Amino acid sequence: MSATVSRRETLDFARSTRASVFFQGGTLVLQHSDTIEHVPAPFQFVKSRWRCEAYHYHAVLPWIREQGIRNTIPRWQRLTLKLFDTRELHAYQTQALNAWKQAKGRGSVVLPTGAGKTLVATHAIHHINASAIVLVPTMSLVYQWYALLTNAFQTEIGVYYSGEKRILPLTVTTYHSAGDLIAESGNTFKLLICDEVHHLPAKTWGEAALMAPAPFRLGLTATYPEEHEQIGERWQLDELIGPIVYTQRLETLVGKQLAEYRTQRVRVDLTVEERASYKDAYETYLGFVRERGLQRTHGAGWLRELMRLSTRDPHARRAWLARRQILNLLDSCQGKLLALEALLR
Repeated sequence: MSATVSRRETLDFARSTRASVFFQGGTLVLQHSDTIEHVPAPFQFVKSRWRCEAYHYHAVLPWIREQGIRNTIPRWQRLTLKLFDTRELHAYQTQALNAWKQAKGRGSVVLPTGAGKTLVATHAIHHINASAIVLVPTMSLVYQWYALLTNAFQTEIGVYYSGEKRILPLTVTTYHSAGDLIAESGNTFKLLICDEVHHLPAKTWGEAALMAPAPFRLGLTATYPEEHEQIGERWQLDELIGPIVYTQRLETLVGKQLAEYRTQRVRVDLTVEERASYKDAYETYLGFVRERGLQRTHGAGWLRELMRLSTRDPHARRAWLARRQILNLLDSCQGKLLALEALLR
C-alpha cells in the first residue's frame, strides 16, 4: 500500500514540477521554467517569470511541443457548425478562402466594398469549426455581424460591449471592448477575425489582437494600408494578422459582381485658419527633411528614417508631429465636412 501511495505521490510531484505554459492577462507565462535549459525570444523575464505577448502563440508552439512543456493555453471549443447560408461563393471568393487556408489560416483578404468579404469569413469559421471571435470598429457592425452569423449558422451568437457582455463560442465585439474580454478570456477563441483590419496598427485598436493567442487569424478590408502608412504606429499588420493572402481590384469586379459606378472629385478650400496651420506645419516638416537631406541619403526609406530620428531628436520629433498635423488637417478639414453634409441632404 505504501509503495502505491509513494508512486502516486511521485507522479503528482513530477506533474506539479513539470514546466508548463499558461495564459494570463493577454500573455503566455512559463511556470517551473528552471527545468528548461534555454528560453528563446520572444519570451522575456518579467516579474520573476518568462512571459511574452499571447499573439506569439503560433510561433512558439513548435518549441513548446519540442520541449515537452505542458500546454494549458487552449480553452477553445471544437464545434459542429452547419452552414445554413446556401449562397455559392464566387470564383474570387473561393480563391480568397483557399489562399487563406494555404497560408495556414493567417492573413488578410483585401476585397472592394460590397464584394462579399463577410461571406468569405463565414466559410472560414465553418472551416476551422472552433470557437471564434469577430472584432469590428462600430456598434452598427456588431449588429450586422450578429445577424449574419445567426442566419449563417442558426445558433446563438454572443455579443460583448458596454451594454451587454455575453460570451459564447461565436462572439462579436468592438475593438474598444475587446481588450478586457481578451485579457480575461482570450484563450477561449481559436479563430480571430478582424473586420476593417486597416484600423489595427493603431495603439488602442491593436492591443486586442496582441493579447489573443488565437493561432488562426483573418483580416478583412477594402483599404489595406501601405507599409509607409503604418510607420509610426505601434504594430504592423503582418505581425498581428499575417500577410495579405488575397486581393482583388475593384475594376475587375465592376459590371460583373459589382454594379457600375462613377467617381466624381469634389474640391474644397481650407479656411483661413486651416491654411495658416497647414503652412506652418508644412514648413516645419519639409524644412527638416530638406535640411537633413533625408530623401537623398535614404531614398524610399526616408520616411522610416524620419520616424526613427523622432524618437531621440527633438527637431525630428517636431517634424514628425507636423506631418501628423498635416494629415489630420487634410482628413477632417471643415470644407470636407460641409461638402459631405450637402451630399447627404
